[in-house]
Amino acid sequence: MDEIHEPIPGYDANLSSPTNALFDRLNESKAYWRLNWTLIDNSELHQPQSIRRSPSGALSDWFFRVERQTLRFIPQSSAILFTIRNYVAPASDIAQQYESFTEGLLHSIESAPIEMQEYKGWVGVSERIRAALA
Repeated sequence: MDEIHEPIPGYDANLSSPTNALFDRLNESKAYWRLNWTLIDNSELHQPQSIRRSPSGALSDWFFRVERQTLRFIPQSSAILFTIRNYVAPASDIAQQYESFTEGLLHSIESAPIEMQEYKGWVGVSERIRAALA
């Protein structure tokens, strides 16, 4: 797990221990899930880059991408099944449908450590959003 997550800022110091402990506790009685999100300028579901670049182009062409990740222990083999389901929608559609989306998005981007903003491709993104709203 540590090798897979090596590019993620702060993973070693903050997340390695709890993540490994979760994997050690997995059993057949319960599946686990989490969500991971970002902003992109390409609606392709397959986005293999681990380090993202900032979205470019008009804000109206940006997409909100969510990965739903699940983990389930398979007792017959002691394997762990990991699945990812990607969802991509125009960020402008979500902002129009949910009044608090943009405010929450800006808060999440701006409160992330700069290392995470760089990793996610968020540097300068909140400024562009705020300028577009002004």
